[in-house]
Amino acid sequence: MDLKAILYGFFIMLMLVMVGFLLVGFTVYFFYLESLTVFKVLMTVNIIALTAGALITGRSAGRSGWLNGGLMGLGYIVFLHVIAVILLGSFSIGYMTLLPAFILGAAGGMVGINLSS
Repeated sequence: MDLKAILYGFFIMLMLVMVGFLLVGFTVYFFYLESLTVFKVLMTVNIIALTAGALITGRSAGRSGWLNGGLMGLGYIVFLHVIAVILLGSFSIGYMTLLPAFILGAAGGMVGINLSS
């Protein structure tokens, strides 16, 4: 486990999420979009950012890409749930959010390892 690589990928992923959410926010402000469409676009931004962050984590770790990327994905989901508790006062975390995050993170980490060589 390479904590420095995980934190680096996490930071890059957060930057990607912020940029994506800002772009979606400007689009919603200027154009009418249904709430279901906005939800789907935001989930797509999350998935792309998580996978890209895991890819960067795996690439900078240089080894155990699946583990480092998967842990980065789990860290992102835990981070989102902590923010939800702070802002909304509710907390619900289950394997239906943890497992896909770990799988996407592990896949991104494995790709990142292969891109580093």
